[in-house]
Amino acid sequence: NLKALNLSKLDYVLSGNLKSNFTASTIDNILGQLDIDSFTINSQGKNYKLNHLSLKSIDKGYEKEMELTADNLKMTIAGNYQLSTLPKAIKQIFLPSDTATTNYKQVLRIDAEITDNTELISLFVPKLKIPNKILISANLNTESESLLASVSIPKIKFDNLKANDFVSNVFVKNGEIDMFLSMPEIILNDSVLVKDISILAKGTKDDLGFTIN
Repeated sequence: NLKALNLSKLDYVLSGNLKSNFTASTIDNILGQLDIDSFTINSQGKNYKLNHLSLKSIDKGYEKEMELTADNLKMTIAGNYQLSTLPKAIKQIFLPSDTATTNYKQVLRIDAEITDNTELISLFVPKLKIPNKILISANLNTESESLLASVSIPKIKFDNLKANDFVSNVFVKNGEIDMFLSMPEIILNDSVLVKDISILAKGTKDDLGFTIN
């Protein structure tokens, strides 16, 4: 129960059959594989079940690689990374003047492919539905203080609002953000509300300017 463990404000109960073969003294040197069968998430009377979930971590010498796979998810993190300081590393790129920085050099790439995930998303955001494949990729480099990320979502539905072919690209360097979002159309109650919309954002986290076309 994540609420009982103070990991969530809502009740999320996780259950499954666990099989592991890994070694670790900290979160940063996990090696091996963790498998969970019949993995179930229960929240507010709703259940979401995965037949199998697997987490594998290997060290190739020149880089580390962590792979998470499930019925409808495949995500890979590869490169020279340190999980315990990764949130600080990301924050450092967006806020280079922030004092909560890390000296560990992180150069990594993240690739994720998510399919048939509407039931899982509905546990967290009930009105949000994303019935098709989501593609996410990102590259992070603390040496150049840069982050490049892209997200592609063919269909999104939130209540009576629909959007098709959502694409977002974000580039951050030394705290400067360049972001582009586009959607060919937004539909409200089966009628086209907006066509060919694009949003450009440029600036810093505290001074971000927007242009909508």
